[in-house]
Amino acid sequence: MTAGERLATVLPLHTDLRAAALPGVVRPEFRVGRFVPPPGHYLAPTPCRLPACPRANASKGLCGVHDTAWHKAGQPGREAWIADPVNGPAGLSPEVGPCMVPGCSYSGGMSRLCDPHIAQWNGLRSRGQHVAAAEFTGTAVPLPRPAAGACGFPGYN
Repeated sequence: MTAGERLATVLPLHTDLRAAALPGVVRPEFRVGRFVPPPGHYLAPTPCRLPACPRANASKGLCGVHDTAWHKAGQPGREAWIADPVNGPAGLSPEVGPCMVPGCSYSGGMSRLCDPHIAQWNGLRSRGQHVAAAEFTGTAVPLPRPAAGACGFPGYN
């Protein structure tokens, strides 16, 4: 029997002496499996200040998407920009409703654009055309729905 095999019989592989000693030196409030900070705690994520945005981890009041939109807008007065309801759609919206493209019969998810329109918009952006969401929704063409056939679920026509 080698020394490693003898050590494996004495100490199971999943036991780490450092992990066993840790509870003796860590304060009680940190002796949890997963620490979830209560609201207001300095480690708790800060929500985005735009009311329709469900994102957290905001920096200076804005999530990453809204901060990018604020920079693209030329960094106007931050408080005035946050208060303007036009800037809400730059982030995610918790409501699911119709696509923002006028006349589109698809539903828009959290981005407020349907999947085909968001794919078109991302395609423009990937080709280097920086088109604002409002400009895209004003010029986008509503997409026709495919002809509906018989329902594929057994017992329904």
